[in-house]
Amino acid sequence: MNATQKIQEEQNAEESVSPDSETEAGDLSKAELKAEPPAGSESQIEIDDPTGLAIIKLKSVLNVTSAMATARQFLDLRGRDVIVDASQVQHLGGQTLQILLSAVRIWSEDGHSFALSECSDKFIDDLKLFGFAPHQFTAVESLP
Repeated sequence: MNATQKIQEEQNAEESVSPDSETEAGDLSKAELKAEPPAGSESQIEIDDPTGLAIIKLKSVLNVTSAMATARQFLDLRGRDVIVDASQVQHLGGQTLQILLSAVRIWSEDGHSFALSECSDKFIDDLKLFGFAPHQFTAVESLP
């Protein structure tokens, strides 16, 4: 095969990739977020009706298994002020840390309150291992 034929084959291969295939691959995370979470992987949520304040009590183990359910729960609470109770956390995985970091940024950009409360010693230790501290997970300083 000469160089011209090789270039032509590469161009044909590029043209055979449809724009729809890129969209489907890009929507994978959205599809995963819509999927049912594994049983027992969701944290507990309480909502104070008069103020609309949501309190999410994180599960004790926040690993890859619970990360999608946690992300879904935060997305469901978007538009509300949120307090995250981390008192029961005994393991914080990197995926859930990324979700918490994203949530803080989104809540800050949306102008809603977001704060950690009641952090377990193990949760704080795990944050420190990743180079963070609880005060870095606060958006909009005034919570009701």
